[in-house]
Amino acid sequence: MKRRLSLTASLLVLVVAAGCLQMPGCGVGVDFSPDGKQIAFTWMSRDGLRLAITDSEGKQMRILPQSENPGPPLWSPDGKYLLFTTDTDLVLYDSAQQSARKIATEIVPGAYAWSGDGSQIICLGAPASKSGDQPAWALWISVPSGEVLTRTDLPPKLEPPSSELPRVTVASLPATWGIAFIDSGKNLHSVEAGKVYRITSTGDVQSLRVSPDGTLLQWVRSPKGSPVLVVHSYDLNSRTVTGTPVRIELRRLPHLQGYTVGWAFGVLSPDGQKMLVTAVFNREAGGEKMQYSAVYLVELASREVRLLRQQKPAKSKDAEVPLLPFWSRDGSRIAVLAFGKESSLWVCRGDGSGGRVIRYAKVN
Repeated sequence: MKRRLSLTASLLVLVVAAGCLQMPGCGVGVDFSPDGKQIAFTWMSRDGLRLAITDSEGKQMRILPQSENPGPPLWSPDGKYLLFTTDTDLVLYDSAQQSARKIATEIVPGAYAWSGDGSQIICLGAPASKSGDQPAWALWISVPSGEVLTRTDLPPKLEPPSSELPRVTVASLPATWGIAFIDSGKNLHSVEAGKVYRITSTGDVQSLRVSPDGTLLQWVRSPKGSPVLVVHSYDLNSRTVTGTPVRIELRRLPHLQGYTVGWAFGVLSPDGQKMLVTAVFNREAGGEKMQYSAVYLVELASREVRLLRQQKPAKSKDAEVPLLPFWSRDGSRIAVLAFGKESSLWVCRGDGSGGRVIRYAKVN
């Protein structure tokens, strides 16, 4: 029988895990339905972290069944189904029937994507025990039947992304029915027609994006020891890097006086023209360490930066989970999740205007 985390244990997973402090994600997520009328998101219930669905105004909310210890939610292209993990079980939720069924196990939280037409689910799995020689794998699953159509084993020592990475670590490649993913070593790979291709070897990739036609792959890097985020573009047809990398100087992000940037991560917009950036800032004065996080909207072409949300500074030992930003799939809306003593779901337009909290709760 699987162990169910209490609310306290769930918060420890979010706040205490060393990897989580460096690169938040931890299975938490938000996804707007394709028609924009519903929002699926991670929420704090009396029993711990669960998935919930609300209308676009946040007025009606329901907690999903079988969503204990959830991975991030992902709507199907037609909006009929919601995909997520609970522990390492992959669950398919029927929105109309309000019912859920398990379709795979030993799946990495957050490591799943829909095929372009929604007929298949592509996911990455790994054995629960590391003692054996069984490799990690990629699965292609039929949505109607739940049948595994194809399985590709990954090379030895190549592990799928961990739940400590940002949510966008996996994306389908519609042109080849393949998948691109970031491994646990923070390098980028693709799996196409049974073959595994290594695309980067820098060990610092944070998140990725694939163009709708599947011809362009973009990723965000955080070079070690350098206060920048770098965006690269890659032509999947010619298998070459294209254009000039875009560099975002983190020290230029507007922040409170006396604070310095500790680390940051970025998530590209669906059209690849913008990026949401979460940055954590630190200050030490008189032996007291302070910290806060903020979310920014960055225009990549102009480097223009807009502050969207900002936490109140707190002592580092009392600091809340960094703010977590998410795009709607058409880029027209942005959501920011906040977890702590007061949890909230904040939503604005894709240009950063019209922001407001649509769900709010105090956590005892």
